[in-house]
Amino acid sequence: MILCRIRCEGALRTPRVHGAPCTLNNISSIEYLFDIHLAKLRDGTWPGWRHTMRSVLLSLVLLFACSSKSPGSQPPVFEDIRLITWNIAWATDQVNRIPSNTPFRRSDQDWASLSSFIRGLRGDIFALQEVDGVSAARRFLPMANFETVLTTPSDLNQTLRPILAARRGIEVRQMPDLAEIGKGGLRAGLDASVVTNGVVFRLLIVHLKADCRNGEVPLHTPACRELREQIPHIVAWIRERRSDGTPYVILGDFNRELNGPGDELWQQLNAADTLHLVSQPTHDGCAVSGIRGRQPDGRPWPAIDHIILSSQAASWLIGEPQGHPLPNPDPGRPAYSDHCPLSLVLRPR
Repeated sequence: MILCRIRCEGALRTPRVHGAPCTLNNISSIEYLFDIHLAKLRDGTWPGWRHTMRSVLLSLVLLFACSSKSPGSQPPVFEDIRLITWNIAWATDQVNRIPSNTPFRRSDQDWASLSSFIRGLRGDIFALQEVDGVSAARRFLPMANFETVLTTPSDLNQTLRPILAARRGIEVRQMPDLAEIGKGGLRAGLDASVVTNGVVFRLLIVHLKADCRNGEVPLHTPACRELREQIPHIVAWIRERRSDGTPYVILGDFNRELNGPGDELWQQLNAADTLHLVSQPTHDGCAVSGIRGRQPDGRPWPAIDHIILSSQAASWLIGEPQGHPLPNPDPGRPAYSDHCPLSLVLRPR
């Protein structure tokens, strides 16, 4: 942002750049000072050609700078970033892509309600899963405030895609997908480099294989075999970030109780680097009525949505992570999702 303020500097009253944002009052003051300099030059009441020309030129420079850079023309600067991950469940406006047994067929009213809920989350970066591309994202994201929306290009014929949306003022550059954790182009990892306040860090959005929820990852079930094939590629990605010294965040729907006792996936990831795990709080508000409910023994379902922070990224954590319970849907209307959003605030430095 161009900063300007008029200060008195002895008899010359020379304008200086001094740390207050440009305003119409400032611009008017510079115009007024410029007019005074010209008048004194014209009638000869201010001796000293060089001093006068110097003041006139400085006035011209500041006037041009302040008038050409209004406060709203520059993107905001983010000291803190609210990062939100959420599996939004079959977010597509193409109903024919949704299986008939899936309770997420949304009307225009449902999209509007979902959009209102998302605005209330006040996120700066959204890392979402199960979104059918940019056209679907426009149904629920306030696009005027988000200038970057990324999806994995290898998933162009798939509905269950990861997506990243960053608020205006946060620089995001898409890196090559972690395609190895996908299957037939489905659910590849979305890798992005984020720059804010001059600090660079990496984000990896994942949506791992379901139906292999906890404990060991055995080979005798198809789901666990597929998960076991995914693990080495995430471990390699972690080791690369550790090697190049880049802070990082891995987040999304792991379909896995990483915070459970003896979880093999967490053990392997944590062996690759010193990691900090943030998990969705387990409570009734995140067990959506009529979809997931409670376990047969009456307990809420354990968390399978997580955010993993490298040690440096963990040092940026501000306050406590937050799970966001979903409101109960109106009678006859679909729930927002069968997952709840998980958020935290980082102050990169």
